Amino acid sequence: MLHKTQIDTDTAAEFLNRCFSPNETIAIVLRRVCPARIIQRIVTLERALQPRYLAWLGHENAAGANVYVAVNPLLNGVRGFKLRIQVEEMWGEMVGFRN
Repeated sequence: MLHKTQIDTDTAAEFLNRCFSPNETIAIVLRRVCPARIIQRIVTLERALQPRYLAWLGHENAAGANVYVAVNPLLNGVRGFKLRIQVEEMWGEMVGFRN
């Protein structure tokens, strides 16, 4: 049995494999309310499935972050500030918050 602060990374990996295709790029947003903090990542499915990455997501979730995952709707080659603005707008619309 898992301790309440441990996250079942096998279930998370199964969810990701069912929802996304191999080599697909996905958007991950972690949102904490207290202290207020948003972390955004655009990664391949394979990267998100790596044990260290799943452990990091589990750690953040156990520490109170909500984890949102979606197909990356952004254009390839978008970087830096433009990427951040597009991700913030996308997630703001999807989950109803703004930075």
